[in-house]
Amino acid sequence: MVYTELISVIVPVYNVGPYLEKCVKSILAQDHTDFGLYLIDDGSTDQSGRVCDIFAEKDPRIKVIHKLNGGLSDARNTAIDQMQGRYVVFIDPDDHVESDYLSTLYALTQINDADISMCDFQYVSESGVILNKVKNDGKITRLDQKEAIKSLLEGGSINTSACMKMYKTELFDDIRYPKGRLYEDIATTYKLFFKAERFVYQDHPLYSYVCRSGSITKQKFTEKRLDAIRNMQEMCDAIRKRYPEFEDDCDARLYAQYISTYSSALSGKADKAVTDQLYRELKRIKYNDRFKRKMRIYHMLSDRYKILFDMCILAEGYIQHKRKLGI
Repeated sequence: MVYTELISVIVPVYNVGPYLEKCVKSILAQDHTDFGLYLIDDGSTDQSGRVCDIFAEKDPRIKVIHKLNGGLSDARNTAIDQMQGRYVVFIDPDDHVESDYLSTLYALTQINDADISMCDFQYVSESGVILNKVKNDGKITRLDQKEAIKSLLEGGSINTSACMKMYKTELFDDIRYPKGRLYEDIATTYKLFFKAERFVYQDHPLYSYVCRSGSITKQKFTEKRLDAIRNMQEMCDAIRKRYPEFEDDCDARLYAQYISTYSSALSGKADKAVTDQLYRELKRIKYNDRFKRKMRIYHMLSDRYKILFDMCILAEGYIQHKRKLGI
């Protein structure tokens, strides 16, 4: 590959007119200016495509690709096939970043000779209210592959999201996001971690994840949402094979995903056959001491008191939904 820019910034765009301008402006305001911005208009039916073109007319670093709708994975893959940076970052079009987002992640890769650098993030409401507390103490943690995979399973600040990370472009030589699946990050990030050797993470929330009412997690439940479990199962199976000592961690992570999906199914009024199947499957996962406290409680309730279990799941889901919308 011929690198014509230091960093490729990939933003998949689909019907995000009210949010896109703030996202793009936050990228153009970066104090590190050697980057190319790829705006992939994935068949938007609102004004999003036109917004992309207007920005491109004003800044030569912006490359706009208009394509038929193929989903988030297809949009990202389109940009990956064309990107020309030594490093790559992904930013969702309804989110925004701090002005030192690129410079901080890049400095972390250089100073620590890292293949992947990562930062923290914060949830914000559509009105800009910060919804969660993060450390923000600037602490830098260096990890090898095994330590990074362990942290990925724990699902804290180092998570499966494609965002909040800077990757060496070469990691994507033979990896693409799975077209047609939801929750494609779960199916992909661990594969990139498997190819990397050195990781670095900083406790600094440079990425703002906007919790909006129209996001996929707020929509009516369909069986496509079961992709989350399918992807997590594949991830855990692959990690077990490479690191057998993480068997219990994998079971704990998979159980947490089942609880999340079961909660979405209940609140999204999924067919009873779907919720019953999810309930049977989550009960098959054996408890171990890697379960977090809340999951331990859910595991006990699911074994003995299904009605109470369902009530707790619905109550927590409702509270989290309101909190993430800043209500």
